[in-house]
Amino acid sequence: LDIEERRSVDNRASSLIEEPSGTELQRYNKIVNAMYDDFVGRVAKGRKYTAEEAEAVAQSQVFTCAQANDNRLANELGGLTHAIEVAAQLGRSPSDKYKADITENICVKVAQ
Repeated sequence: LDIEERRSVDNRASSLIEEPSGTELQRYNKIVNAMYDDFVGRVAKGRKYTAEEAEAVAQSQVFTCAQANDNRLANELGGLTHAIEVAAQLGRSPSDKYKADITENICVKVAQ
């Protein structure tokens, strides 16, 4: 999928009421599939999975934090405050420069 193909999807023809069909649907499917394949490839590379292992885990699913952690898709679980501290450490910046007051837990993925 190249840039010209992405530009060729006529957004003016899109409708919130009618589903795309024909060539428009084929183009949308090609774009979505290319983005999905790229994402799964990046997961495989980053998590040291084979392409087949990454696809077997992914299967177009959305995971809870616990499920992502169980499938080696997250390094650890924690909140935003912890994520900022880890990012500051990886960026070799003093973490005390960054403050976050977030109480809800989120999934933390830190690329190594």
